[in-house]
Amino acid sequence: MKKRKENHNTFSSDTISIKVLFCLFLTSMLSLDSPTAKGQLLSDQLKNEFKNAALRAADWIETNQIKTNHDANQGRIMLTYDSETETADYRQAGSWMQGVSIMGLLMAYHRTDDAKYFQAAARTAEYVKTLQILDARNFTSFGAFREYTPQTEWIYPRDALTASWSMLWMYEETKDPDYFYRAKIFNRWFVDHVMKNGWPAWKWSVVDNEHDFLQGSFHGGSAGYFYDYARVTDDRSDMSKGLRDIADEYMSKFLQPDGNVKVIYDAEKGRYIEDGKLQAGMQIMHRHNDDFGSIALLQAYVATGDEKYLKSAEAYAEWLISEQRPDGGYGDPDVPPAAATGPILLVDLYKITGKEKYLKSAINGGRYLLTQQNEDKLEPRTYGGVWGYGLKKWWGTGEYGMLNLRTSSYAIIAWLKLEGVEQGPYFSPFDRKGSLPESLQMIK
Repeated sequence: MKKRKENHNTFSSDTISIKVLFCLFLTSMLSLDSPTAKGQLLSDQLKNEFKNAALRAADWIETNQIKTNHDANQGRIMLTYDSETETADYRQAGSWMQGVSIMGLLMAYHRTDDAKYFQAAARTAEYVKTLQILDARNFTSFGAFREYTPQTEWIYPRDALTASWSMLWMYEETKDPDYFYRAKIFNRWFVDHVMKNGWPAWKWSVVDNEHDFLQGSFHGGSAGYFYDYARVTDDRSDMSKGLRDIADEYMSKFLQPDGNVKVIYDAEKGRYIEDGKLQAGMQIMHRHNDDFGSIALLQAYVATGDEKYLKSAEAYAEWLISEQRPDGGYGDPDVPPAAATGPILLVDLYKITGKEKYLKSAINGGRYLLTQQNEDKLEPRTYGGVWGYGLKKWWGTGEYGMLNLRTSSYAIIAWLKLEGVEQGPYFSPFDRKGSLPESLQMIK
């Protein structure tokens, strides 16, 4: 595979910021095996609990995957399981949930060398492939991933991006050029068509031009995809528009000075929507679960050396910690996935800054997650899954009675990062062993 020639007018690996070099030195000293982390805060026993919980969640995902080749849904993973009615929902397990489950399964595979996790990830990747639009006659949607099935007529671009993210990680794992091609053509759709007024669309129609350009804060996390694409493929051609520009817009429009997040912005009317009605669940959830916007800021910091990104990520972390309850969960009422997305961010912030308060909050979040994992060994459809949002008990009620693929997949990543053997690369500026890219200064 030939590497794409870099545009040296845009990208440079010239002078590396002294502050970022210091960050690199600091991370080498502040692994989770450091005396502070290994002592009172993070004991070997607790690390082992986190590892075992992560593998139980990975087993729950693998067990509840459709494996028969006589089913058009082969590779698809269960979205939710309702323990009260004993019913499973596979139908609404969209592209992004399949994508993030691939990341969790790959992390479990690297932690254990158990081939069943890789095989499960590969099966899911084959299903995700069926969602991608490869008909070049539909040039405005060519490369996109449909939301649910190969027949779905619309797309959430943020979800499609996570599907492409899974293609990227499968390419890193296998070096299969088909995965690389799929991620590459997705980039062209996303950057060339989906971006408008400096921000990606909320919803995209495959059959007409009735797209929704309402702006959601969750696209702040989209920036991180382009960081990972550059470090996996060495193609940095979309780093400025994909990583830096989205990160800058996220900070200026959605992330507030106190670290809180405004979730929805109507660009046509020039106002935020905070009525608790339009996309009410999004308004509630995407403050405490920022969909990795803060991780993208850390990645922008590593890529540019510009400390404004680190300061903004810390501002969000400070706000999130202020919202942590005594039991370790985040938000009131509880925002279930935040107990996983919070530690995913805070472990990396600890490694970058050395500030112990981030690790303490992450550990408390990880402990709370342990209490949310199902331990009924007699029922394989439930054992190892993590409680979260579902369609019956909805966002904002503080109640949830379903095991949830979103929270379970994120929990695998959070718990294994807390254990510290696998430290990345999913939703992280770090690689698996906790190192930053050699060429830190990705953007001039």
